[in-house]
Amino acid sequence: MTMEDFFKDYQYTFSAMAAIGTMLAVIISLWLSSNQHRSKIVAGVGKRVMDQKNGVMISDALYTDVENTVEYVTVHISNVGLMSVSIPYQLCYIKKPFSKKLLVVGTMDSKHNNQSLVPQKNYPVKIEPNHSEIFFVSDLESLKKGLDQFGFFSRFFIGFYVSTGDGREFKAKMSGALRRDIRIRIKKAKKTVTNKESKASSPGSPPARG
Repeated sequence: MTMEDFFKDYQYTFSAMAAIGTMLAVIISLWLSSNQHRSKIVAGVGKRVMDQKNGVMISDALYTDVENTVEYVTVHISNVGLMSVSIPYQLCYIKKPFSKKLLVVGTMDSKHNNQSLVPQKNYPVKIEPNHSEIFFVSDLESLKKGLDQFGFFSRFFIGFYVSTGDGREFKAKMSGALRRDIRIRIKKAKKTVTNKESKASSPGSPPARG
């Protein structure tokens, strides 16, 4: 069989392979094009300490005057995509695995909330590519109280998530300092429940004899 006969016998096979290759190239091109227009962010959740006297941020490791400081939960968002990203007013929430239960953390830095200690923003906030923003979403004590709605063991597996204006969801990495504070809150809550249970189960004092 000559080379000419070979290509003649398999001409339809080669044509089908060429058509499949063209179709795959179109599909990949469309996927890349649509993916470029989707938001892509990297988010982290941590805490910041504000000096109420001077209205400035101070290092978590340096502050000692607890009465004149406020601890805030902040979300740091970096736009690592090619398009600008829109961040909505309710940008952060907490949920546990395999559950539809959510805890919306809220937003403190909106101009409508009148929080003079934190930088004010107009929502939705637009973040350009290769830029970052820091959002103040709650004070630490309010967040800790909100976590009480989750079960004791569930609190060890909760995760922070950030949503974007196009409806996408991204998991945010929790800082070590914030994770430590949440675990302290969990231990205190367990100790309180244990003390209440022990008091309820302890026998009452015997009646006095005349």
